[in-house]
Amino acid sequence: MEGEIQGISKIIIARSDNLGDNILTLPLLFAARKAFPDSEIHHLTTGIPAALFSRLPFIDRLIVKNSSGQLKQLFAEGGYDLFIAAKPEFDEAYRAFVSRVGVRVGTAYRWYSFLFNRKVKQHRRECTYHESEYNLNLLRAIKPEVEYRRHFDFDLSDVNIEEVLLKLSIGNNPFIVLHPGSRGSAFDLPISNVISFLSQYLTTDDKLKVILTGTIEEKSTCQQIVNAVRQNTGIELNDTSGKLNIRELAALINSSEVFVSNSTGPIHIAGSLNKKVIGFYPDIVPMKPERWKPLSDSAVILTPGNGSSKMGLISPDEIIKSLKLLLKLN
Repeated sequence: MEGEIQGISKIIIARSDNLGDNILTLPLLFAARKAFPDSEIHHLTTGIPAALFSRLPFIDRLIVKNSSGQLKQLFAEGGYDLFIAAKPEFDEAYRAFVSRVGVRVGTAYRWYSFLFNRKVKQHRRECTYHESEYNLNLLRAIKPEVEYRRHFDFDLSDVNIEEVLLKLSIGNNPFIVLHPGSRGSAFDLPISNVISFLSQYLTTDDKLKVILTGTIEEKSTCQQIVNAVRQNTGIELNDTSGKLNIRELAALINSSEVFVSNSTGPIHIAGSLNKKVIGFYPDIVPMKPERWKPLSDSAVILTPGNGSSKMGLISPDEIIKSLKLLLKLN
């Protein structure tokens, strides 16, 4: 690994995959701004992260990846001095190479790693470090001392949260947000466990209102939970699935008392906002919480333990105990 470099005026950091992965790339983007304060920083990403990140001051330009032709023009005309592949993709690495970007940082362990001239030796699937640390290690290849910031507020002042709460008939009472799905990106807590947890919790004296969130594709799952909990308790849950854009979802999470979720994008919104979080994770590589947990200071991570991926082993009693513990914290 070569030493520190100078003379960087334009940087592109690429992570063209999912929401949570991109949120865990924010510490890298912020550290790059601090390391190169006079440089222009661009982030090559996808649509939903771009919308969430639209008001972050340390990113000068958000570029939504959509075609190979777009990449060719972007790199040919971009004038970039530094390219960092937070998640390696051949088409991006190739375009950085043929466009003669001076410094190209990426993993040492892809067949096309010869396209990078600063190669970082890391096997992420081993879960030795947190994903945000793996990302920062790419910058450390050229700037050994970096600033590590974990929390970002996304400047949600453009979202009228009072109007959102009114539209969703949530009111002013404190509430918990539960996001039961993951769009297939994780091993989920079984719906039967979710229903049992809610049915038990909503019969306690100190219960809070529970808001369900999800995409429009997860509407049927949320409705299954709503119907079962209504039958078990007579209580009607508020299902917001498919009703919120990404910034409204972030504002809702920011207004909640606790966020409860599987290992998926919204849990990293909550982590970045430093909310109280309960997360459900399998105890297997490459999905271990050691790599993928949210970056909140107040997070309880529940796993099946013993190297298991059997999420049904996480009991409703564990969840309720964790929830009551977090609600007692100031």
